[in-house]
Amino acid sequence: MMFFMALSIFNKNQTYSIGIRIPAWATFAKGVYLGLMDYVQEYGPWHIETDEDTTGEIPRTPINHKWHGDGLIVFRSTLAEHRAWSAKGIPVVNISSELPKGAYPFTNCVIPDNHVIGRAAAEHLLGRGFKDMACWNDPTRQYSRDRMEGFCSRCSEAGVAPVVISKRVSTIPIARRWKVIEEVLLKQLPQLRLPVGFFAKDDISAVCIIRACKLLGLRVPQDIAVIGCNNDPAFAFTSTPALTSVQYPAYKI
Repeated sequence: MMFFMALSIFNKNQTYSIGIRIPAWATFAKGVYLGLMDYVQEYGPWHIETDEDTTGEIPRTPINHKWHGDGLIVFRSTLAEHRAWSAKGIPVVNISSELPKGAYPFTNCVIPDNHVIGRAAAEHLLGRGFKDMACWNDPTRQYSRDRMEGFCSRCSEAGVAPVVISKRVSTIPIARRWKVIEEVLLKQLPQLRLPVGFFAKDDISAVCIIRACKLLGLRVPQDIAVIGCNNDPAFAFTSTPALTSVQYPAYKI
């Protein structure tokens, strides 16, 4: 389920300085760090530098175009950063589906196969007997487009034509984003033929759908069976009902 590009093997007898940059909102970061720590115990030692916010108790290490070290693991970055790191000979591993155009061949990628994620969501809902399907897509995000394509492909193989609800979510100002999403869902959900299996691009979107269903008096999962992706405890297990979700392979990454 992973996509790899070749990366040189580090010398086990040398201590390397490795920078890690994952945004605080990326809740799968804990799984990535757990996998990293297990790897370091076997192949280290490594000196790890992160750009984590410690509320001022530990000075932050800015990981940007000025950073110096032996290797980087980053989630989303700019083309200018990739060019600067390449000029310094720093190998970079990108763990986001969103990579600036022109970043290759400066970087390597370790990301989930988002087509497979979409197909897995469709397979789950088809296995529950749903004849009508829908999905929520943000066309500005590559991972969302790939998951939607995988979902629609598997549905098509089963003779089902899913309804695709698309909204350019990432372009909406954060202060009013939730309200715009809610307005779209309150308009679109009543138009679906029930019961319907509904795949959201991630767990946050899935929770938005569940909340909109409650406002409309629609039952989850009896009327709309919602499935997300990431299996994020902050969302999957705190929603009502608990959210069905495709596991994100953070530890393997």
